[in-house]
Order: sequence, then structure tokens, then C-alpha cells
Amino acid sequence: MSFLNLAIKSNFMSNGCKRYYKYLVNLTKMSKFKNWKISDGKYKDHNFVIATDTYVSEKLNMGLTSIYRYKKTLQSLGLIDILTKFTTKTNQRRNYHNRQLTVVLKTVPRKLISKSLVFCSNIKNAKILKLSTAIVSYFSKKLNTTMLNIHAKIRNLLNTVENNRKSLNNNDFSNKENVQAVINLLNTYNINFKKYEIKYYIKMYETSKDKFIKTCKYCSDKYMYAPLKYFSKVFESHKPKDRFFNFKQREYDYDDLEKLLVNKFD
Repeated sequence: MSFLNLAIKSNFMSNGCKRYYKYLVNLTKMSKFKNWKISDGKYKDHNFVIATDTYVSEKLNMGLTSIYRYKKTLQSLGLIDILTKFTTKTNQRRNYHNRQLTVVLKTVPRKLISKSLVFCSNIKNAKILKLSTAIVSYFSKKLNTTMLNIHAKIRNLLNTVENNRKSLNNNDFSNKENVQAVINLLNTYNINFKKYEIKYYIKMYETSKDKFIKTCKYCSDKYMYAPLKYFSKVFESHKPKDRFFNFKQREYDYDDLEKLLVNKFD
């Protein structure tokens, strides 16, 4: 709220006094435009107006007695001040004025601030608005951060589930039957294992299977010498880590082996 509106809405002045004060304010605006300023003293660099009582009385159609009374009222409220013999500065020259100068003060008096209910209400509303805006901004920021964190955690969980789903079906395991056979074997012997160890178990199984086939190519397809059974015996005493173990030499039942070979070439 401007000083002019604050003064006009107060209850300390009559309507005529408000008209007079408004007239002085408008003259001060013209003084700013013309760069009329006081050069020294208490009101240095303040704009001034020269408003003779007779001229203002005719301009506003007011009596001189009313003008005197309005000036005293405005001075008592701290809205204007009347000066004499001050050094002034205009666009034309610097000189001393022996006439009265009227200065419209730039600071709102405390009396008007404290008594103006509208102004006090505006201050109160402004503080409430500022506080509420700060609270909303703070919690909005916190909420956005929390939501981003939750979304990130959900995204990580979904990625973990997807990775677990694909872990046993990726391109590293060309033979799904071998994968399932190894998992069943580990569960049968209650061997605890981690996901990343699966590929080592499968590699061990496939290597042992290949080694068995090369060692006994004629009987590798028979149930009694099946690579999975041989592999099972190894699991009873060994748990592979990240490399292939050298298995102990198998003890063949040569009588059964001879029968198999005879039948094979019969």
C-alpha cells in the first residue's frame, strides 16, 4: 500500500485535509520530474514544493483558515514539514529561498502504521502467505525426493527379479537339461550355493560328462556308467568353486564291462 493511500484511508484526517495532502503529493511528483531538491541540512536531496496558501486556496476552492489547519494536522502526523531559508537546487540555478518550502516526507509515521488496520492486516496476511508457501515448498521438495527414492528402489527390485528370472536361462547355458540336472543334484545333496556359482557347477558337470564319454565311449550311454551317477559320487565329497576338479579314477567292474563290450559288438 502506498503512503498516499495509507494516509487517505486513515481516520486522522478530514476529507478536506486528505484533498490538500493529495495535492501536495502530486506537486512532489512534478518536483521529482523537474529535479527540485534541497542541497543541505536535514532534508538534503529531498524534493520540495512551493505551495503558497493563497494559490492553493484558489486552486482547491478552500478557505485560508482551512489551509492553515490542514498544514498543522499534516505536520502533527509527520507527513509534511515546512522549511524556511534552505539552499535549494533546480534545473536552472542554486539559490536561497526566503519563502516557505513544503517537504512531503518519504517515511510513513509509526502512528499511521500502528493504527491502520488494513495495513496491519496486510502484514499479517503476507507473513502467513510467506510461511505457508515456505512450508508447501519444503514438503513438496521432500515428497518429490521420497517419491524418486521409492521409484528407484522399485526399479531396482524389478531389475533384480528380472535378472533372477533370466539367470538360469541366459546364453551361458546352452543345454537347459544340464542346468536342471545340476540344480536337482545340488538340492538332492543339500548343497547350498549362490547364483553366480551355478555356471561353475554346470561347467564341471559338462566337463566331467565329456571326460567320461572320451574315457569310455562304448559304454557311456549305459545307465550303470551314466555320467550323472559318476558326477553324483564326486558331489558327495567335493564342492566345486571356480575351477574344474580332477576327479579320482573310477573303478570299473570289468566283468560287467566285458559283457557290455561283447553285447555291443555282437
